[in-house]
Amino acid sequence: HVSFYNNRGEDLAYVSGADVNAARLVGAATYPLSAHSSSLASGIDPDRSWLSGGASVGTLTFAGAEGSAYTLQFPGFPDVAFTLDQPTASLPDAAPPQNGVYTYNFEARSDRLENIVLRIEQAEVADDALLLTVSFVNENPDDISFSSTVTGRDAVLFDGLWQQYRPGQVEQTLDQGIQPPGDIWGEGEANTGVLTFPRPTAGEVVLLRFPSYPLIRLPLQPNAVAAPATDGDLPPSVTPRPTPTPLPTPTPLSGEALARQEAQAVLQAAAAALAAGDRASYLAQFAPPLQAAQAEIFDRSALLPITDLKLELGDGPQNGLPNGDNELRGLEAELSYRVQDADPLFSSPLEYTLRRDIAGQAGRWLITEVGGKLPFWAYGPTAATKSGSFWIFYRPELAAELPAIEREAEAAFARVDQALPGRADPVNVMHITATEAEFADLTGRSANQFLGVASSRYQINKQGITITSQAFYINGAAFRNDPQQDRQLTIAHELTHLVLSSQTMPYTPAWVSEGAAMFITQDFDTQVVADWYREQGPQTLELAALTSKTSFGDGDHAAEQTSLDYAYSAYLAKYLIETYGQARFLQFYDSFADVPFETIRGQLPRSGDNVSFSQSMGALAQQVTPDKVQAAFGVDLQTLERDYEAWLGQQLPR
Repeated sequence: HVSFYNNRGEDLAYVSGADVNAARLVGAATYPLSAHSSSLASGIDPDRSWLSGGASVGTLTFAGAEGSAYTLQFPGFPDVAFTLDQPTASLPDAAPPQNGVYTYNFEARSDRLENIVLRIEQAEVADDALLLTVSFVNENPDDISFSSTVTGRDAVLFDGLWQQYRPGQVEQTLDQGIQPPGDIWGEGEANTGVLTFPRPTAGEVVLLRFPSYPLIRLPLQPNAVAAPATDGDLPPSVTPRPTPTPLPTPTPLSGEALARQEAQAVLQAAAAALAAGDRASYLAQFAPPLQAAQAEIFDRSALLPITDLKLELGDGPQNGLPNGDNELRGLEAELSYRVQDADPLFSSPLEYTLRRDIAGQAGRWLITEVGGKLPFWAYGPTAATKSGSFWIFYRPELAAELPAIEREAEAAFARVDQALPGRADPVNVMHITATEAEFADLTGRSANQFLGVASSRYQINKQGITITSQAFYINGAAFRNDPQQDRQLTIAHELTHLVLSSQTMPYTPAWVSEGAAMFITQDFDTQVVADWYREQGPQTLELAALTSKTSFGDGDHAAEQTSLDYAYSAYLAKYLIETYGQARFLQFYDSFADVPFETIRGQLPRSGDNVSFSQSMGALAQQVTPDKVQAAFGVDLQTLERDYEAWLGQQLPR
């Protein structure tokens, strides 16, 4: 049984160089690690980040060890010698807390937020959770205008073994900030909410950490008193603890910082009003010229099958760029929502411009411009209908086409569900765009080249890459302009991408993802491949180079190379499935979602622009694909290319 403590005096994003699987136990012989607890599966650091004072606790198992004197060898740490000479009846683990309600009414003061008091009201220990009721109180002598990016989600608990817990649920009053809703925080007003943590597994005392407030000791015992934590409450340390750097004496905010704080408060007020469904308060945050359009968007969202609508302000005190004293541009926020009965989360990164010198507004900051990736229903009048396995969002002028779209969508779903049994969600969301311009805006792809797009947004953290948003668009204008196009095939193609999206990474080669979709829809452009094979020859396309493309069509305005890339990939998927079977091909496809974080991190770009990210993902695709091919099919990439192109020559018309 081992514990690793973060005693550095600072939070750590992650730790590398301490490979759990390389641990050894040296005694009469050297025993390799045979098993470890799931808590150490991703390393010695806890998930998400390792907070100062937190611990990672687990077990290491060395099968077959004999004797009583041992030395534990663990990468990155000094050897630890120990002797098994004091048997105990049971492990000295801290017992879990007892269910009950424990009242405190303890108050703590912030070292940064002047006269904003944190009050710990009570803790309730239930079978599967710890519910902590807290209040933030304005003890200033007057009403104040207050803005902070800190929310209830920033709270952390440490249990008796210093394992760290974050709230899984935060009551709405603390979900957007610690201040009450509205522009003014009244004198003596308390903002109270409940933070729901997982039930601690060890100890009858927990420690509460909240930014800028002291660490607080909370006994989970009847009639016990909360108190500031002392060194005796902290985890063991073999070296003297670092002395925290004294916080500087607070200085008045600069004009720029004050302007940013005031402008951010406006956006936070808009977010709170949107979450509460308060139309008047929401519109009050916008300049008069924007209010009519925003009223339409607000009302439209209320009529559509949209749930969990949220607007979250971007992190960081530097969010937004001042333009003089009275304008703030590029204030970032994230609009997210779900669709009734459907699983995926939809999110749109937005950017706001605010001004405060608007005539007749008494110097108030107001939103004057909204940009970024607007959601489909913000572009104009929107209708939605539930048809079989789809919610279909469309423009009212497309109503006459809806019966045909519904039939095609159900036929497409049946086809994909039969080919990929058990993978499709029971309810999917499809958007039908009306114009080429909105299709290009929503997808970032050319309306002249693409009939549909299924897109995903990703978040990178210690667990790897996770999908934060999915969307599925059909280019309605393209099918009106050319009725000969096969819309049902396009719906099936994009639905295949959606069904496989949970296993599709930003570094999955496009020949894998597009090849899969084209095989499922049996979309093989024989003429394109035959012309290339006969006129240019297989030597003009290398699979290793194609592997660096994680999407097709970028920068290819003539679309000739894009057509070949798609057709080549379709036949390559056909070859792999006919040669090795669909089950093995799908295992190969899924394996791209199982790449260690250390491998991913090694290819991440330093800059966050889309071009750098795309290039880094292409490099990562080239790095991991040869091993994936070898593991799945037992051949290297060059052999696969040679065998495939020989097979392809036999399939094409002579």
